[in-house]
Amino acid sequence: MASKRVEQIAAHLNFPKGMLAGQVAIVTGSGQGIGAETARLFANEGAKVVISDIDAVKAKKVADEINSAGGSALAVPGDMLDDKYLGDLVKKTAEFGNGKIHIIVNNAGYTWDGVIHKTTDKQWDTIIALHNTQPFKLVRNAAPYFRVKDGEPRSIVNISSTSGLHGNAGQANYALAKAGVVGLTKTIAKEWGPSFGVRANTVAFGYIMTRLTAAKEEGAFVTTPDGEKVALGIPQAQKAGREEGAAAFKDIPLGRPGTATEAASAILAVVSPLFSYIGLPAATPVVVTRSASRHQHQQHQHQYRTLLNSLSMDDVRTLPTTLLDLLSNAIVLRQTAPYIPVSSITALSATCRTFRDIVNSQSDVWRYLDLTKIAQIDTSPIDVGGVTWRAERMDESLTEDDFYAGPLRGIFSNLHQRRILKYVQTLVLDGLSVPADLVREIVAEDRYSVRTLSIREAKHLNQSKLQQVLRYAVRPTRAEGTPKLKALYFFGPKDAARYMIGQQQRLEGSQALGVMASEGAQIGAEWNERSSNSLSTSLGDEETKWYNATGRALRRPQSDWPDTLAVCKGLIAFDTVLCRGPRHDITKTNSHDFLQPTIATIALGPFGCEMCHSCPESPAVFGKAAESALPLLGPAPSHGSTVRAAQHPHSRSSDGGMPQLILRCEDCLRGRWCERCNRWWCEDCYEEPVSRMHLRTELQQVETREDLQRNGWTGVTADGKASVSGAPFKVYSRLCTEHCLIKEMMHGAGSNGMWG
Repeated sequence: MASKRVEQIAAHLNFPKGMLAGQVAIVTGSGQGIGAETARLFANEGAKVVISDIDAVKAKKVADEINSAGGSALAVPGDMLDDKYLGDLVKKTAEFGNGKIHIIVNNAGYTWDGVIHKTTDKQWDTIIALHNTQPFKLVRNAAPYFRVKDGEPRSIVNISSTSGLHGNAGQANYALAKAGVVGLTKTIAKEWGPSFGVRANTVAFGYIMTRLTAAKEEGAFVTTPDGEKVALGIPQAQKAGREEGAAAFKDIPLGRPGTATEAASAILAVVSPLFSYIGLPAATPVVVTRSASRHQHQQHQHQYRTLLNSLSMDDVRTLPTTLLDLLSNAIVLRQTAPYIPVSSITALSATCRTFRDIVNSQSDVWRYLDLTKIAQIDTSPIDVGGVTWRAERMDESLTEDDFYAGPLRGIFSNLHQRRILKYVQTLVLDGLSVPADLVREIVAEDRYSVRTLSIREAKHLNQSKLQQVLRYAVRPTRAEGTPKLKALYFFGPKDAARYMIGQQQRLEGSQALGVMASEGAQIGAEWNERSSNSLSTSLGDEETKWYNATGRALRRPQSDWPDTLAVCKGLIAFDTVLCRGPRHDITKTNSHDFLQPTIATIALGPFGCEMCHSCPESPAVFGKAAESALPLLGPAPSHGSTVRAAQHPHSRSSDGGMPQLILRCEDCLRGRWCERCNRWWCEDCYEEPVSRMHLRTELQQVETREDLQRNGWTGVTADGKASVSGAPFKVYSRLCTEHCLIKEMMHGAGSNGMWG
């Protein structure tokens, strides 16, 4: 059981995907090098990224790469030294981010080296403007989007250099500019940190392999606004002196330069939730809230130092891990949150500001939302009058859908106001009042980001309206990137805890009362209990239900659902599939044998036909078959919102591979499938004659029985007469003739046999 659970959790994991989900970022100088790698990493973590670079071709290329990989990016090329461009950059970013900007990375820049006595005013002014003045103006232009109190994370990262920290010969202009970046960053942190929660940090790089550290002889250059070309790089002779011989990279502990990807990873870490408390004006050995006064800060420092002085190293090592420590770890939070009831999460957020910040700002807390335990409401008919939770008036303007959707709409409205609803990707509403109009809102409205929705056994849900909603969502003229919904649980039973007391668990000394006191009733009750336990186990494991030879795995849905599943194929997956039998493919069967699309309700197990041990359509195997051939396995996965996570089986075949899945509809299997033992014969192996059993008269039925007693099954044809060819029947009265029907006859036989 433990290994199976580990596999299940592993299948649902997609960490660290999404650390920046819902955030909008500007990365300047992102057409190449560190900036381009930063943009790619941000997009991979779910951020919408604006590519800012003076080279329009390179900016577009990076944006196209991100978009083609499934991310979201917009190229806004321009010259950072142009004040008008900075205003346009902020405006277009805000439009791209629906009025929000969360991250600015001031990365654009280059070197224009020269010793002090030969550095021109133009060299000096250009480098200072590019690395100091223009980043300041960009931050100033973006102030309206950072000086807000909406509880969302915001971060500014200014890229510096070890030249700014230590100085460097031939780089007086560059060293001053990069030192100024540090001062600008600390000022931003002091002004915008306490009131608006903006984190400002500087990342100072050393030797990173980019065009600025390549050999100057390679010919890389940048063009200034007036058309002058500035050569980039380090002279080859100077590079060779540092990179060759025993003293190569002796000032770098790792003994090698860094890559652009490694540099970009540091920037990602700084803006991520992992650094959520890094960004104060100065590092201190004590953690205080931003609202602490200077006196309180000094007092906390004194108390902390006194505590440290009184502890030995052994004491420090054995300090217990706090709940805050655990939940501040993104991996622990992601794995734990789905198991915590919503009521407990909200109660935790009310205990202190730190927990409230974690609960309200971390998307992992709300990725999986199960409302089945907190949204149980009175769903009595409308005409009995209003109830206390109703906010709207009970008049002619209130539709039935509005009435029954009211409680859940109230919950969603509250989550939206707290800016939490956008984080929900898996939503479980099994057994609740979920009208079709509410499903339409979840599928179509921008404020929802639900990818997996479970509405099994939902109340007041008009199936015809639901199908209309789904058909409209997947229409050919739909907007690009829609529908967001990828998986819908609807056909299976809702998951409910089943508590059973076995015969051995009855309290000692307890006695059955009334008619249950008789011995016969006790025997019957015990058999009922065994049946219930068996049924409970079967219902509780959907993978077993679909992948084993369990027979009828699903009650046949309404006749118009197959058309809806066909329309949604490839866009929305369901917890059932269409039958793939050859008779549903007009290219593989005669027109008089053709069957319309039908939902598969019979699970035939992995072993296939009794004769060929396969099936004409080939078994479906996870990872090889199309998503439309595999049903979603309930319940909805708690740690993943993808179709793959919902379809992933955890059992394995005898050879260690994924199990085979064979599902059919009853129409395909008529006359080919035994309902008792689930043996079956495919169309290629057994051509069952056209049955006329329903046309037989009572006399013909008697004649058939006599033939059965006299000649056995080899002497009977489909019309109930003696067989001339002697071709055997495989299935009669929905039982296989070789096993189950004979057992049935022997079981019911008296002194004169079954037919006596």
